[in-house]
Amino acid sequence: MDRKHSLIYLISLVTLLLVLACVTTPAVPTQQPEQPVSTTNPDMFSTMVAEAAGALMTQTAETAPLLPSPVPTESLATETPLPTATETPVTSLSGTALSQLEDGSTQFIDNVAGVKLTIPPGWVTVRLNEPEYLQVWSLTVEDPVLQHGLEGIQNLDPATFRLHAFNTKPDYVYAGEGSRINVVFTRDDVRTLEQVAEEEKQPQVFTDYALISSEFQVRPDSLELFVIEEQWQGTSSTNESVMIYYKGVTFKVPAGTVAVDLFVPLDIKHEVVPAFDQMVEQMVLFTP
Repeated sequence: MDRKHSLIYLISLVTLLLVLACVTTPAVPTQQPEQPVSTTNPDMFSTMVAEAAGALMTQTAETAPLLPSPVPTESLATETPLPTATETPVTSLSGTALSQLEDGSTQFIDNVAGVKLTIPPGWVTVRLNEPEYLQVWSLTVEDPVLQHGLEGIQNLDPATFRLHAFNTKPDYVYAGEGSRINVVFTRDDVRTLEQVAEEEKQPQVFTDYALISSEFQVRPDSLELFVIEEQWQGTSSTNESVMIYYKGVTFKVPAGTVAVDLFVPLDIKHEVVPAFDQMVEQMVLFTP
């Protein structure tokens, strides 16, 4: 049965049920009992948001329009399950694509820069002004840490800031500050990697700023990387002062320069950095 005839059948069935309900259902009081206010476990809610974004990002271009934004509840985690297999990703107008993989990780492909990354499970991945970004915005009412992160990127240029990944699960949050990964692409950048490195090493205008380390590295596939680590004092979603640790990995591609950035509270960097390093090691470059 095609979609059009399915819709006619469904409308007819609903109409019949409504008629029967009017005939057989006894009158009930118009005043409804007050519903208790639900509370959501932070870890469960973070998982729910990641799953909702993951399910949305794998919709194909032929998918029907988005349904109204759901109300965040504990039961929603089972209503929006992760896809069980890799689906055809949707390529954005800026030339990027996202798809959810079987293990819960997210594959990001930049068809302009020629870069493919796999974001570990548990991260909420969004592209500015894309459907998953708008959907995640609607789910931040119970996650101020995620809301704080989205507010910090909303005015950026999606042609340059290609991907943002957030992790607001308890193990990735400290003093109200979550963890974030960015992919930044500077198109037609004619600077050499050495020139980029010199600019990156200049002191930044941040409170309590410190350059931790900087070095050039070469991957087994001969890709040269510039890796820099810095720290400074920032303000969290709860208006607390928190030391931020930053690790940036920059490299050249034929179309310009790409940087993969990690921002994480300094106190928990050792729990987050290993997975970030592995993600960069497994990154694949291709010819667009």
